Amino acid sequence: MKRALLTFASILLLCAALTAQTVCFDEVDTGTGPNPKRGVILDSNGNGKLDLALIAGGTQGYGIGIDSLLGNGDGSFSKLRAYHGPGLPTSLTTGDFNHDGKADVAISFDQTSNTTGIVAILLGNGDGTFGSVHSMATAQPANTIVAGDFNGDGKLDVAVTTGPYATSTADIELLLGNGDGSLQSPTVLTTLPWYTTALSVADLNGDGKLDLVSDGGNTNDGGQIVTVLLGNGNGTFQTPASYPGPLKVAQTIAIADFNGDGHPDVAVPSISGISLFSGSGTGALTGPASVSMSTDPLSLAAIDLFGNGAQSLVGSDGTGQNYIGIAINDGTGNFTSQSYKVAGPNYYVYPGDFNNDGKTDLLILYIDSSRVGVLLNCS
Repeated sequence: MKRALLTFASILLLCAALTAQTVCFDEVDTGTGPNPKRGVILDSNGNGKLDLALIAGGTQGYGIGIDSLLGNGDGSFSKLRAYHGPGLPTSLTTGDFNHDGKADVAISFDQTSNTTGIVAILLGNGDGTFGSVHSMATAQPANTIVAGDFNGDGKLDVAVTTGPYATSTADIELLLGNGDGSLQSPTVLTTLPWYTTALSVADLNGDGKLDLVSDGGNTNDGGQIVTVLLGNGNGTFQTPASYPGPLKVAQTIAIADFNGDGHPDVAVPSISGISLFSGSGTGALTGPASVSMSTDPLSLAAIDLFGNGAQSLVGSDGTGQNYIGIAINDGTGNFTSQSYKVAGPNYYVYPGDFNNDGKTDLLILYIDSSRVGVLLNCS
């Protein structure tokens, strides 16, 4: 009986410890260029410190590409140089597109006419700078870009969402890579009933073949759907599956195992916080369940805040407030909402270990400003 009481007391203490967890961050701000838009984390000079490629300069009009910033290993960055492109950059991703062991950057562009788009590959020189550019046109304005080997040939490909802003003429296109940094002409994988700015890569059914997950619906906020395309591993995809919910046009979605069952789940910004779709391991999703968040997120990131393997959620604040929202996961998919005050209004959050201390930190893009903030994790 005494042993049972002690065990029960231990459980209560453990539960109390879990519910009492609070986050701790130390913020380091870095000047960039005007109005940072989107970013991608990479090691562009191979020194083991995380660097940043950043879309910035929207106030200067079209023709602005990316800024390259080198990480100093303490959470701060030093601006290296800017690269100008053929249109308005909308999104970017990274990978080794020419098999030289150096990080490259793929960028999607909206042309000034808002009728066509371009995908460009900037080949990395291995020192933080970029050289040769390979580009390929898309049939519509290109919105969000992701990279992966979708046909199993060992060469990186890219997928993009396309379509003019706030219209129903949207689709997802695949551009296969040639292995030298160039891309083949796009093929349309599926049409979407509404434009989207969120696209992610995952293996939802555990078959070793890359799948695509996007949002996109038939109205603006409140009528969105999650679209899942299961990959066949040869550059083709199965018939898309659609999952409705009280969603809104998201900037990013988060995919991780949130309930500890070994299957990826999908978290999407919604009109009431977060909608969480549970993965089954077959590629099918169930739900959504509602997860409370103190902010009105447009962008979500999964992050192991406490180094215990539990994937929590961090969201930007789309209402222009100086906060980020944090949904702390107990490891079984139960979340506790917190908020954290930051230096300014924000749209995007990105996880990474920016000071090499083994803890996952956060990088925040501040809108209508000329800086990014790194929240060094001291939890």
